[in-house]
Amino acid sequence: MPTTGIVALERSGLPRACPPNGPTSRPRSAERRGTEHRGGRGAETLPGSPSLKRHARLKLATAHCTPRPKLGPRIEPVTKPPAKCKTKEDVRAEIDRIDQSLLALFAERHRYVTRMAQIKTDPHEAYDKARIEAIIVRQRERAEDMGLDEDQAELIWRTLIDWNVNYEKGIIAARRRDD
Repeated sequence: MPTTGIVALERSGLPRACPPNGPTSRPRSAERRGTEHRGGRGAETLPGSPSLKRHARLKLATAHCTPRPKLGPRIEPVTKPPAKCKTKEDVRAEIDRIDQSLLALFAERHRYVTRMAQIKTDPHEAYDKARIEAIIVRQRERAEDMGLDEDQAELIWRTLIDWNVNYEKGIIAARRRDD
């Protein structure tokens, strides 16, 4: 079966035109998160829901012209080791620095998840139980090696993976409908 739509255009190497409003045409921030508040239009949207699907289509359509964020260093240098922090403000400043680095890493990871969704052709491909369980085992081992609670690490990774699986399914399903 020949490849059509966005995938075919990407493989052709030909540039796509940006939308009329330019690369800043984006859904409201609540829709980007996949949630709506106060029972408004699209209330209680979840990954794979219409709100997220609209977002996925928009991301696919504008990915070529959306400026990439500056990645910078993944983790900023430690300005104060924990033992040197004397006040709550010192500790909070270091936590804020780490949170910023985590967010940059999540954004980088999300770009790879989006690319994976562009490569996959069937929504069922988004869920690979064997791979997920291998990731969980590996993260639990790494957490233990670092002196972290393995159950907490597992919870964080399962939450991240579940969201990514639903996000991929939404993108793949939206692309299949459009093709």
